[in-house]
Amino acid sequence: MDEMLGQLSSFSITEEEASVIGIPDDVIEKGRKKARFGLMGKVLSSKPFNKGSVMSTMTKLWAADGDLSVQVIDRDIFLFSFKNEQDRSCVLAMEPWSFNKSLILLKVVNGDETLRWDSWSFTCFWIRVYNLPFDGMTREIDEKIGNGIGKFLDVDTDRNGRCPGMFMRLRMQIDVSKPLRRGAMVQLGCNGAKVWTSFKYERVPDFCFGCGRIGHGRLECVDDRVRNVNASDRLSYSVELRADIRSEKSLGPGNAGGGRWKGNSGRSEQSPGLGNVGGVRRESSSSRSDEQGGSLPSGPVSHNFLNEIQPAKLVANLQEPSLR
Repeated sequence: MDEMLGQLSSFSITEEEASVIGIPDDVIEKGRKKARFGLMGKVLSSKPFNKGSVMSTMTKLWAADGDLSVQVIDRDIFLFSFKNEQDRSCVLAMEPWSFNKSLILLKVVNGDETLRWDSWSFTCFWIRVYNLPFDGMTREIDEKIGNGIGKFLDVDTDRNGRCPGMFMRLRMQIDVSKPLRRGAMVQLGCNGAKVWTSFKYERVPDFCFGCGRIGHGRLECVDDRVRNVNASDRLSYSVELRADIRSEKSLGPGNAGGGRWKGNSGRSEQSPGLGNVGGVRRESSSSRSDEQGGSLPSGPVSHNFLNEIQPAKLVANLQEPSLR
């Protein structure tokens, strides 16, 4: 509002322009109801994409009995209006989402807000943290570590509140305008040894191997040094940041013997094609590197994915998979 008033003070308006157009309360309330449970979505991609495909694909995945309206707001921004808060919350709980390997950033909007993206650049990931000492794998310690590297949301633990396994699994909100963090130095206690912990991201879409940012490949990077690097040169980032869900599913918290690896639908985590819609693929245990950054899954295309799950029940029935 202050910005708008500042702009108005820089020029004069006519008497006709100064007249106020009143909107009745009942009309306002009707409009608010339609946009009460909204999400703005931004496709983070340096390449062109089909807006109609984004709208139809996300509608198939997110619509509960068809109760989802989608509008194009800008070149790469969409407005998704849900029928209720439960449907919207379910979609947010299953972040990250992507379309054709490009991340879809989601921003909550309500009926009384202006539809502006501003500088919102946050999404949520499950991040695996490796190389922590066993005595550091408790919920309390993991929460402190999470808040030290970003905004901690949750941690995957067993029923005793511990995170035994080859890694701990943190639910984090991260700023994708910054490079992906490859790890962090952790010190347990004042006199404890400093330990380098490495990170892997579950369902991370394509990112640049040169600058580490999501949304473009190496050849589209704004950094000339990254674009012009020789193919034989070692880059700062690699496919090692991508968690291999299938090959390590039994090594996570509380999974000494394999444990549960399925959501309510009975489908295993490797088919979050959920988070990789628009050409859904199953990730295999080996991926070949894309010279532009990210990786290209070498597994077969899951062409029956959308037919196997009833879209109208997807949001209500699927929950974030647990490694336990």
